[in-house]
Amino acid sequence: MLDGRDRAWVLGAGVVIPLAFIMAVNRFTPLGGRQFGMVGNAMLLPAGHFSGLVLLWLIVPAQIVRSRLAKQTGVFGFRKSSWFGLIAAISAAAFIPLIGWAAIHHSFPPFWASGLRG
Repeated sequence: MLDGRDRAWVLGAGVVIPLAFIMAVNRFTPLGGRQFGMVGNAMLLPAGHFSGLVLLWLIVPAQIVRSRLAKQTGVFGFRKSSWFGLIAAISAAAFIPLIGWAAIHHSFPPFWASGLRG
């Protein structure tokens, strides 16, 4: 039901753009924590950024497929993506800079930081 243009939407907007967003935050902003090195903050930033990438890869392509199917086959009852999906995608995208902010300002609880170090 999806043609090549729809697959390009899913691949471009659902896979490549989230990856570019994560890499831009990680490499080009202070929220990437590059000043700490790899283990300077108990590996919170690489793990947090890439878990955010997994969240975006699980949420965004599904929302794009749902909206493209609704556009092509709306007469069969496929509905557009819901507000819940949009809120989930925005929350997953906001998670990336927020986890960076939490790591560089050491705002995570000590019990959790000691668990990460161990």
